[in-house]
Parts: sequence; structure tokens; C-alpha cells
Amino acid sequence: MSRSGSRASSKRAAKGPYIWLVGIVLVAVAAAVIMSLLRDDGSSTDAGAAAVAETNDVTIDGAPLPELQEVDSAVGSPAPQATGTSLDGQPIALLEAGTPTVIGFFAHWCPHCQAEVDELSKHLASTGLADDVRVIAVSTSVDSTRGNFPPSAWFESEGWPTPVMTDDANDSVAQAYGLSAFPFWAVVDADGAVVGRSAGGIGVDRFDQLVELARTGR
Repeated sequence: MSRSGSRASSKRAAKGPYIWLVGIVLVAVAAAVIMSLLRDDGSSTDAGAAAVAETNDVTIDGAPLPELQEVDSAVGSPAPQATGTSLDGQPIALLEAGTPTVIGFFAHWCPHCQAEVDELSKHLASTGLADDVRVIAVSTSVDSTRGNFPPSAWFESEGWPTPVMTDDANDSVAQAYGLSAFPFWAVVDADGAVVGRSAGGIGVDRFDQLVELARTGR
């Protein structure tokens, strides 16, 4: 064999291990990129799921109100404070100091609640929210085996324009306010006292009256 042939063979032999090494490195890099993407996707999914939890722990501060009867014995009583989580996963308090509040309690499976949320969402979209009265909804009595689940999708599809607090699995907020039927409304004045409650659908006109009741206390 000529010297030139020997040199060519040596060069080909030298390239062999180098090519294999490059291939191994490229495969390792590709695998690392794929694993990174999978971890990112998994983290995003978990965060999204946590943000739309349909029930969450709540803390109740204050004595519970009696269940609503024909004569409302809760009027004049201090309204219980509830703290927990909103439907968008943020900390939320039911009442704000010095702010009159109208609270609506809704169950996703209740046809009267569905009609009320639809009607009031449209009403509030056209009139806007009052600057001096807070309106807040409570999603309660959640049941994944019943219709119109999950409530988070329901409120979003209706375009409900105010904050929504999630009740816990035991409906603690609803019980603290003496809920007797769906939908249910509680009105709290600027001093934190209950000035009225209502059970059943109320419609636009009565809703506006509750806002005024919260504002004036009468």
C-alpha cells in the first residue's frame, strides 16, 4: 500500500469516533429540550387547574345568622365576615370595611339562579356598577354530578361582572348567612350590619332596590 493510501485510511479511521461523538451529543441535547418542554407544559396545566378550583377553604368570623323566615330576625345583626378564594384563584374577603355590600348566593344547577345571573349580568353590563356599593357573588352548593357544572365556566359564559367567592364543600358561607332557598340575597350596610335578606329570584327592579337599601340602610 502507498503512503498516500495509508494516510487516507488513517483519516477515515479518525473521523469515525468523532462522528459518533457528535451524534451522541446531538441526541442528548434534543432529549433535554423535549424534557424541558414537557415540564413547562405540566407546570402550566397544574397552575391553570389550581386557579379554577370550584370550592376552597373559607374562614368565617362572626356569629352565624338565623335561617331567613317570613319576619327577618337577622336585620340589625352584625354580618359575618368570610375570607377565602375567588373563582380566579385570588384571596378575597366577602365584606370591605365601610363599604355597603349586596351579596348574591348562587348554585350552578339551580334554574332560578341561572335565570337570575343571566338577567342581572345583562342589566349590569348596560347600567354599570355603582361606585359606592359593592356587589359580590358566592358560588355555593357545588355538585359535580349536577347540571351546568362547573360554575367557573358558567359565570364566565354569562359575563358576570363582579367578584365571585367560592364557598367550601360544606357551604359554610351560605350557612353563615342563613340561606333558605336559591338564589339568596343578603344586604349589608356601611357599618357591617344586615339590613335585609331575600330568598328566590328578585329580578332587575328588586336588585336595584337592594343596592339602594345597602346604600341608605332603609
